Amino acid sequence: MFNGKVIHFIGIGGISMSGIANIVKNMGATITGSDMQEGKTVNLLKEEGIKISIGEDPSLIYTAAISEDNKELVHAKELNKPLYERAKFLGLITTEYDNVICISGTHGKSTTTGMISTIFLVANTNPTIQIGAFLPKIHSNYHVGDKKYFIMEACEYKDSFLDFYPTSEVILNVDDDHLDYFG
Repeated sequence: MFNGKVIHFIGIGGISMSGIANIVKNMGATITGSDMQEGKTVNLLKEEGIKISIGEDPSLIYTAAISEDNKELVHAKELNKPLYERAKFLGLITTEYDNVICISGTHGKSTTTGMISTIFLVANTNPTIQIGAFLPKIHSNYHVGDKKYFIMEACEYKDSFLDFYPTSEVILNVDDDHLDYFG
C-alpha cells in the first residue's frame, strides 16, 4: 500500500507520529517530516535517514494536535494535497495486518501496550508495535515486525480510536480526560 510513496509528516517528532513514520518507512515509503524543534525523537529519526526540517513545509500526514491555522497545513490545503489526520492514516496501516490489538482507556495505555508487546516479543511472534512511550525491550517507541500482529495504543483524543480496525480491543478504564475535546 505504501511502497514507493513519498509521505511527509507534520509533527514527526511526536511519540506517535515518529513510530508511524518508521513503520511506513519499513513498508517501502520515502518519509520526510517537520517539527517545531529538535529533540531525542527527531534525532533518532534523522539517524534512520529520514529528512526532517525544523519549521514548516507543505505536508501530508498531521496530528490532531496541529492547529487548523498551521502554515504547512493551510498551504497543503491550498495546493489540494491529499491530507490524512494521524488517526485516519494509522487506521489505513492497521488494514495491512492480520491481527490488530488496540489498547485504549484513560490510564495505563503505554504500560499495558508495553506489557502485551513484551509478551509477544518473548513468545517470538515478531509483532509490529506502536506505543506512546519508549519500550526498553525494543529501545524505541515502535518495532516493525511481520504482518501477523500489530499491537498499538488506541488513544481516544478526538475519537481517534474509531478510525482503527482492531481484531482485539483492550479497554482499561474510562475517566475524565481530554476535556478540551469531550467537555
